[in-house]
Amino acid sequence: MKKISAIIISLLICVSTFLCTSCNDNDKEQTKKSTCELAIIDTASVYKLQAFLKANEKINQARLSLEQSYSEKMKDASESQKADLNALFEKDLQSVINKEINPLKDRVQASIALVAAEKKITIVMDKSVVVTGAEDITDAVKDKFREEGDLNAPDVEIGENSSVAYFDQDVVRSLPMFRDSDKKMREAWTKAREDIATKSKTMTDEQIRVLTADYEKKLKAMNDSISVPLLKKVNDTVSEVAKEKKYLLVVGKEYVMYGGKNITDEVVDRLLGKKSSSTSSSKDEK
Repeated sequence: MKKISAIIISLLICVSTFLCTSCNDNDKEQTKKSTCELAIIDTASVYKLQAFLKANEKINQARLSLEQSYSEKMKDASESQKADLNALFEKDLQSVINKEINPLKDRVQASIALVAAEKKITIVMDKSVVVTGAEDITDAVKDKFREEGDLNAPDVEIGENSSVAYFDQDVVRSLPMFRDSDKKMREAWTKAREDIATKSKTMTDEQIRVLTADYEKKLKAMNDSISVPLLKKVNDTVSEVAKEKKYLLVVGKEYVMYGGKNITDEVVDRLLGKKSSSTSSSKDEK
């Protein structure tokens, strides 16, 4: 997944300048796409607001309380019971996290949407992936977040006419083709560790080092032979959808804070062979 992210990040250098230039060039033409007013937000900074700090304190207190409670239950538990208790601990802790953090995240999203509507912004991206050329609305979002009372995002359509699209990399990563490749690599690593453990009993430290290095080299080559074609297929598929739909840019979901068009389903369908590009290609030729 890091490699998928790297492919996407490589497309984001000075992305705001590219987007704004492209949109300005299209202003004279009555195209289907709307002009894209791009802004950025420092998400990490927003999540350091006092409300989030207090929520994290409550979560830490709840974690300590749960750890004490479950440690008592585990004293006389069997190994299988301990596994079940660990799972329950994680579930209870996640429930606390969801209760404390999710409403705050929803308020952040509402704040972004309200500020975007006021400034006629159609796409907001994380500051970490935009080098220059976009308005930073972080302070405005923070001020909106701090306002008294409930915040309700404006009921407006966003994304349908956007020149920027995104897809959920986690959804793509969960597809059978990736699960199968992960399984093959896990099995190969397990076999390598077992073989090294067995042979090392009669080997010198230098021989163990050489054997380990040899396995690492073979496993890296195996991973490259499996992952590179998959990643290329994902990249080609995303590019294919973007070309057909005339998107200026496609990024990972985690980089888009507001706006944009979600093309995850289209990418997944194309990867699974549920949709042929032949029809679209013939349209392009016309």
